[in-house]
Amino acid sequence: MAFSVIIYSADKTRGGILNKILKRNGLTSLLVNQLGNTQVAVFEHNPDVLIADLKNALRDEIVFLANIYSKLQRTFLIVLGGPVDINSFEKQVGEFAMENNLHLTDPLSPELIVSKVKEALALREKTPQAKQPSLETDLKQFLKL
Repeated sequence: MAFSVIIYSADKTRGGILNKILKRNGLTSLLVNQLGNTQVAVFEHNPDVLIADLKNALRDEIVFLANIYSKLQRTFLIVLGGPVDINSFEKQVGEFAMENNLHLTDPLSPELIVSKVKEALALREKTPQAKQPSLETDLKQFLKL
């Protein structure tokens, strides 16, 4: 099953609330509580939306998540947490990368997050995606056949 939304939250209660609200609104989401599993899930499912709950996150966690996000091309990012956590994340990925994404400080507002996720998914559906060349096409171009 492909997940359109992946939630990273070390806090199982906050992440659980978000996951239940998204599922209640008909959105397929996956809650991940560990960084290594987050990386695997993100690259396996290539989600349309990544929600990073940085509440009380350690600096290493923020750097790791920023590195994951910097490798994604078309994923909408929602960053949750305190102002210090969000500023630290922005410094890691660069303010330019964050300007089209959403960052929310506490208190946690699941309804607002659901509405933003729905907007992001609707925008992705409207935006024509570049056709991904197949491996065969890439090889033919490389070998000039």
